[in-house]
Amino acid sequence: MKKEENNLLKSNKEFLNEVLGSNICPDNFEKIYSEFQEYQKLTLKALFAFHNVCEKNKIPYIVAYGSLLGLIRNNGQIPWDYDVDVLVPVEKREQLVKCLNKDLPKEFYINDISNNKKCPHVSIRLAPVGYLTDALHVDIFFLTGAPSDEKKRMKMAKKLRIVSLIRVYKYRNIKFAGYKKPKAKFKMILKRILVLPIPIKPILKKYYSLCQNSSMNSEYSIRADAASRLFVYKSKDVWNTVLKKIDSNHELRIPINYEEILTDQYGDYNKIPPLNQRIQEVLHSYNRLIRSKIEDNEKSSK
Repeated sequence: MKKEENNLLKSNKEFLNEVLGSNICPDNFEKIYSEFQEYQKLTLKALFAFHNVCEKNKIPYIVAYGSLLGLIRNNGQIPWDYDVDVLVPVEKREQLVKCLNKDLPKEFYINDISNNKKCPHVSIRLAPVGYLTDALHVDIFFLTGAPSDEKKRMKMAKKLRIVSLIRVYKYRNIKFAGYKKPKAKFKMILKRILVLPIPIKPILKKYYSLCQNSSMNSEYSIRADAASRLFVYKSKDVWNTVLKKIDSNHELRIPINYEEILTDQYGDYNKIPPLNQRIQEVLHSYNRLIRSKIEDNEKSSK
């Protein structure tokens, strides 16, 4: 096994040994974590497939958020996280969808507003066949160009948030929403009732009108979805990229200025969360993944 692969395994093994040696180790955790790692491998495989499509068709992207953190800190995935996030310029959206439909291996599929009228998100989700995209997926988020003036930028972000959330409230699968308290779930149901009369076509038209500015040619970029107010970037920091080698067969695109981006998002990005928090993240994610696989199999058998 290659050195890079050994580093990733060592990171996972260190986490597992830390849990097993603690006084808060959940029952059957070793078996749960073994299965959890299989889901990690699936999402990483999906990410490599996405990367290949982008590189073949010269579509810019970067690995982002916790996925970028994992690449820098663990040379792979964070040991207690399976989720994968990437960013793509919004002006490349149409090209990306066409290329994914053409070049993505048949073992994967995408869920997007272009092929699913009731898709709850304006991002794209890429998943292995046999799993619902509600749980197991690569999140493909888009960045759109935004005004340099902060007040105008936040006004635009607010509009993007509103039009994006209408889709979420109308179509989101509540079973996978991750609500830990009944009150939060009740609020989501109430919001769904409130937005049901709103026609979706003009909302989608408004969304596209807000995403007309090139991310790569603007000074600032924001997320083109409900999280638009939370993620503001200097575009040059995002799209100035380099290929990072993961193992002997794979590499992924990251921003050259990753240190500043991660520091801005996480502060001390080398700081590890408390063990109990890491354990709970694995258990919560594992339960969602199991439900996704079972429900998808049941759907296929009908």
